[in-house]
Amino acid sequence: MRIEAMLTETNPPIVPYGPDGDAEFEQKLKSPCTTLLDGLMADREELLALLESLPAADWRHRGRHPEYPHYDVQFAVEYLMHHEAHHIYQMFQRRPITAKTRV
Repeated sequence: MRIEAMLTETNPPIVPYGPDGDAEFEQKLKSPCTTLLDGLMADREELLALLESLPAADWRHRGRHPEYPHYDVQFAVEYLMHHEAHHIYQMFQRRPITAKTRV
């Protein structure tokens, strides 16, 4: 939604996200892992299609974020990728090590 706002509005305000009190987040905690993974993959495929279609100038469309003074589409995508990479790392750190998972 942040990227769509920056592409369709002039310098829109970007609200920091926090999961506390997020009803959608609470609902997702109750969902089976396969449902969550399917939704994540569909969301990322949609985002990738959008990003692949953007002309170079659109990557510089800006938004106003209270914590980041230079917030644009490129920054938002890079931040998202770093954020998700961190969570993937956390999942690998927390997985149980068994004979099947050792390399």
